[in-house]
Amino acid sequence: VAAGVLLVVIILTAKRVVDIKYTVIFLFACILITLSGIRGHLYYNKAENAFEKYYGCETTANVTVVENLYNNRYSATMRVRINSLYGERINSYALLECDYEAGWRVGDTFELPITVHSLSELSDDGFYNEYSALSYGFLAYCRSETDNGTYLGAGKSIVRNLQDINESICADIVYYLGDRTGGLASALALGNERYVQDD
Repeated sequence: VAAGVLLVVIILTAKRVVDIKYTVIFLFACILITLSGIRGHLYYNKAENAFEKYYGCETTANVTVVENLYNNRYSATMRVRINSLYGERINSYALLECDYEAGWRVGDTFELPITVHSLSELSDDGFYNEYSALSYGFLAYCRSETDNGTYLGAGKSIVRNLQDINESICADIVYYLGDRTGGLASALALGNERYVQDD
């Protein structure tokens, strides 16, 4: 941004500008980029500080599922929006790992106990490491060990409707082909691993 502003100054002082409106547009774009960067920096610091005081503690969170990344019979990983922690409004994105099967769908909102961790605690052999998680907009890493959350409702979306269609088709495939073959066919054809048999 500083280089852009400097370039504008050089152009203006050299009097090589043919039309002043292009200079104004360029300067306006530089200001917008600067303000956007400042806003992003302030948002990140504020959200990270809000999570920081909960690091290592189990707390009650209000979360909304944004994207399901992985789900099987023993664990689930998803992108969630943390609406609040222990009643404090957060409204930031986090990576949530559950130590149980979570048949949650995009738009589902829950209140459940989670343990909040810094992104630096992510292992390099998982879905994300600290830097890739940051690049996807995650500001914390959370774990849920027990499936005793409270379902608060669901928002309607195109993604949710497509998930309903996917589930319906997979259930039909499993019904007609049997558990083992149908589960494998569902996973291969529709990417739904929920019905895959482990044995």
